Amino acid sequence: MFRGAMRRKAAYMHASLHSAAASAATRPASAASRHSAAAADIFAMKVMQIVVATATVIVVHLV
Repeated sequence: MFRGAMRRKAAYMHASLHSAAASAATRPASAASRHSAAAADIFAMKVMQIVVATATVIVVHLV
């Protein structure tokens, strides 16, 4: 029983190390992804502002 517990503990530690390594490896990519998402949100917001401004000008000229 003691050996089984030690094997399970060793397997858990091994899996934890792999998980920690994978997490550390994805952090830079995750940060870059968040930056890209923020830039895309800002771009979309600017496009919407241009669309609204253009639509406003068109409506004003039609009235």
